[in-house]
Amino acid sequence: MAGIGSAGAFYIDAGLHMALSKRLFMGMHAVNLNAARWSSETEERYPSLIKIGLGYHLSEKLQVFAQGEKDLFYPFGVQTGLAYQLVEALQLRIGVNQLQESLHGGFGFRYGKLDISFASRHHQALGFTHHAAFRLDF
Repeated sequence: MAGIGSAGAFYIDAGLHMALSKRLFMGMHAVNLNAARWSSETEERYPSLIKIGLGYHLSEKLQVFAQGEKDLFYPFGVQTGLAYQLVEALQLRIGVNQLQESLHGGFGFRYGKLDISFASRHHQALGFTHHAAFRLDF
């Protein structure tokens, strides 16, 4: 955006996902484990988050999710969402972030052990923010 500039940094995330039953699963995700800074010129860091969530298969094609998220410096927040398996390799997703009062949408493409996801949300000042993820399951 004009007048604002841009910056980037490398940060490390880690997570795990486990099935609690045939229909219920749980995940945990830690964001920015290396406490990356916005730039070498500042002490300001990217957010460090801990997320814990549950998912439930309502049917073979529809899943519902709920997640709690805690940033080290901000209040606890809750996100909820739905995922619909359109075809075997393509999943459509929609969700709500209670703390940010925002609506998110996206899709995921799965081929074997590779998962490629894309999501977007709208912010009043920044416009659309896009997210992409590549995951390889072991």
